[in-house]
Amino acid sequence: MPLWSSSQRSWKLGQKDTVGASPQLPRQDYEALQERCLRNGCLFEDDTFPATLSSIGSGHLLQKLPGHLQWRRPTELHVNPHFYSAKAKRLDLCQGLLGDCWFLAALQALSLHQDILSQVVPLNQSFTENYAGIFQFWALWLL
Repeated sequence: MPLWSSSQRSWKLGQKDTVGASPQLPRQDYEALQERCLRNGCLFEDDTFPATLSSIGSGHLLQKLPGHLQWRRPTELHVNPHFYSAKAKRLDLCQGLLGDCWFLAALQALSLHQDILSQVVPLNQSFTENYAGIFQFWALWLL
């Protein structure tokens, strides 16, 4: 049985359902947030996940990070960032100081299965068309 099918409900950022839910995720309306940012000419900033070290973690993890750590948007790191590229190679992902190998392993596994990836991450998102500093992902919480 597949983990995901089009007949299953999709959970959007923070949306809860009776089948499986995460109490840690706030309810947020992606379309409304994106529209507000586009209308106001601003980039999205999530009050529930602020661009501070506390959002990364605490304790030993923070000791690994350089003291001059700064949050950056992709356009500040690259002239022409891509949300997703089908040209990416298997070894293009590189683990950083955070010890996030589990996250990168999941991304790598998804990249090998485009049908599943497109159900988790809508691939029509970009840094140029309707860019508001916010992206949409779907999560399926299994109990």
